[in-house]
Amino acid sequence: MYAWHSHTIRLVLAVVVLTSLAGFNFRVVLPVLADRTLHSGSTTFGILFAAFGLGSIAGGLTVASIGEPTWRKLLGGAVCFNVALLLLAPLHSAAGAAAVLFVVGISFTFWMANTQSILQLAAPDQLRGRIISLFLFAWAGAAPLSALVAGWLCHVGRNRASARSSWVRRTRRDDCSP
Repeated sequence: MYAWHSHTIRLVLAVVVLTSLAGFNFRVVLPVLADRTLHSGSTTFGILFAAFGLGSIAGGLTVASIGEPTWRKLLGGAVCFNVALLLLAPLHSAAGAAAVLFVVGISFTFWMANTQSILQLAAPDQLRGRIISLFLFAWAGAAPLSALVAGWLCHVGRNRASARSSWVRRTRRDDCSP
């Protein structure tokens, strides 16, 4: 009940659910992006994930060096994360996709670090573990629904298989087939 009655915690968890529903499963369609859209194999797929990982490291180092968490940083990370995924959708070049995934990694880490920090600072000591459990449920609990929606939109909507293109771009049906 504490989480429901705390405006800060309730709002942070709502941002987590919405952002997770919209962008959490970009990693699920990334292999299809590499195969069907970029017409490449496992090496390119590995490079794309490495770019995301390098961006995450850069984001973590940046977050650690800039001080206390704020709503502005949390929302900035969440917005940049989703905008970067939208920018990934129309790309047909591995280099461009890697550059955008680097930005996705930075913004993802920015969003997640500030989210968890704000939650932990807002919760009383005796409830921190429970609040973080709610955070993990909000973040990962949205994943199955998000994956179903992304797959369904990709199949039914004939959308190109990339991070967010299932929301913004229509092409051939076979772009999303296994």
